[in-house]
Amino acid sequence: MMRFVAALLAYVSLRFFFFWVAAGLAFPQHPDRAGVVADVLALGCAGLILQFWPKKRRAPDASAPIPQPASGLAFGSRILVCALVAGSIGFAVGFFGPIVFTPEANQGPLLGIFLTGPAGLLLGPAIGVASLIRQITLADLRKATLWLALQGGLACILYKVFGGTFYAAFGVGLMLITIGVGAALFAHAVRRLDPPKPVVASGVILLAGAVLMLWLSAFPPVVAGSWGTGPNARAPLPAFAFVLDPGFDTSRHSALYAVNWPFWGFEMLLVAALMGVALLVVKIIARSGPSPDDSPPLA
Repeated sequence: MMRFVAALLAYVSLRFFFFWVAAGLAFPQHPDRAGVVADVLALGCAGLILQFWPKKRRAPDASAPIPQPASGLAFGSRILVCALVAGSIGFAVGFFGPIVFTPEANQGPLLGIFLTGPAGLLLGPAIGVASLIRQITLADLRKATLWLALQGGLACILYKVFGGTFYAAFGVGLMLITIGVGAALFAHAVRRLDPPKPVVASGVILLAGAVLMLWLSAFPPVVAGSWGTGPNARAPLPAFAFVLDPGFDTSRHSALYAVNWPFWGFEMLLVAALMGVALLVVKIIARSGPSPDDSPPLA
């Protein structure tokens, strides 16, 4: 029943989204063609949800536990469904919310088209991995980690697109959600899977690097904007500023400063390089260390 509700919600929301995109970009003079294109694309997405929605497995014997596979969880299909459902909900909230609460705002529905809808769509990897955490085994940890790394990259892209504005908080929030899912995955692995020490060390390195990237993005380096220094030109320019600092605000006046994107990109690359070196060191130590079979017997 839930998959039909999710498919219906996705069709209704995505139909509006595809219609606005098709009508505005491809068929500005032919709304009927835009409607046909929107129907086809929305129906296709609804069909994908019906096809890949996870089905409950029942054990043949009520007393016997359901066997879990050693590896090969369907991350791709689960993430696709989660991305479509989250994107549909985000678009519906951002599109219809302003119509209901601020009907006088003519551009209110654009929030769902350009912000909340894409942001919900980008949440797919995090939601998909979070929904499968209890089923993840040691053999699946690498794949789950790669999906979360992709989620972190998407969060950085969203942050860069909206950086220097209030909407950059969505990118920071996406980073925070990714770290939260990664921490939950790490806790599951340590408590339930009894991973070897190199795996634990790698998890600590990845989480520490992600937290450092989050901190550097929440307090990015700033520089004077190319448009000038704004109305408060005599104020000293800070080296760093909180992402929601009023100095970034451009809604009522010229911004006092802007994000120093080259330096922020250098910070991200430096943290990623340090993480890579630390992971390489852990791998080298793990390969050069004595095997468990060679350890001396206990007295």
